[in-house]
Amino acid sequence: MRMKIFCMVVLCACLFIACEKDNDDYEPVKPPVEQPEKPVEPEKPDEPEKPDEPTTPPSTDDIINFKIGDLNMIVGSNAWNAVAYGDGKYVAVGENGYVTMSTNGVDWNTPKQVGSNVWYAVAYANGKFVAVGGEWI
Repeated sequence: MRMKIFCMVVLCACLFIACEKDNDDYEPVKPPVEQPEKPVEPEKPDEPEKPDEPTTPPSTDDIINFKIGDLNMIVGSNAWNAVAYGDGKYVAVGENGYVTMSTNGVDWNTPKQVGSNVWYAVAYANGKFVAVGGEWI
């Protein structure tokens, strides 16, 4: 018991010595103050800035005709759910695992059945078409 009391006294003495107020010679670091950016003045103050020209995606006017309210687009005898454009090709995906491709959006290749589930969506990115279906991608 005496040993425990002795250790507690030594520990408390060390804490009091380490926590003396005389050791507070430091100042806290102040964060830098950000200066707001100055607006860029146009070269000619009388003329407003011209916006960047938008890029025009390929026309989709003649791809598939459907009425407002149709649930699916119909090409041939298959029901198609989505079309994506990339690398100069249009790819359509639809019911029963069917996929088809076109280079002009009017003339379509014979549909191929890839799987047996429905394809809900298709997208093009990084050089590949990716389709999302009922049970797998």
